[in-house]
Amino acid sequence: MLYYSRVFVLPSRIEGQPNAVIEAMSQGVPVIISNTANFLGGLIKHSHNGFVYRYGDIPSLTNYLRMLFESDDLRDRLGKNALKHAYEHHRLSKAAEEYIKIFRRVCLTPSKT
Repeated sequence: MLYYSRVFVLPSRIEGQPNAVIEAMSQGVPVIISNTANFLGGLIKHSHNGFVYRYGDIPSLTNYLRMLFESDDLRDRLGKNALKHAYEHHRLSKAAEEYIKIFRRVCLTPSKT
C-alpha cells in the first residue's frame, strides 16, 4: 500500500520509534507527523523530509496535506529526502552493524569483578 501512497500521516499523541514512518520513508513517501510522535527519534526534519505539526493543530495538519497534494515538486523533494534518510540511518544492514558493535562491546569487554 505504501508504494501507491502519495503521503503518510501519523497523527499519534505518543510513539516510540514508529516503524510505520520508517517504512513510508523507505518507499520515498513524504511523512506528516505530530511533534509528540516525533520526539524520540527525530525521524522527520521539518520541511526537509516531511512535516512536523503540533499535536492537535488540525489547521496545520490540513495545510501540510494541502501543500503536498497540490505540489508534485514538493512531494517529490520531501519523498527523495525521506528515502535518503531511511537508507542512511535505518536500513537493515546498518541496524545489524550497530547490534554487532553492541554485542562485541558487551561480550568481549572483560568483567571488572
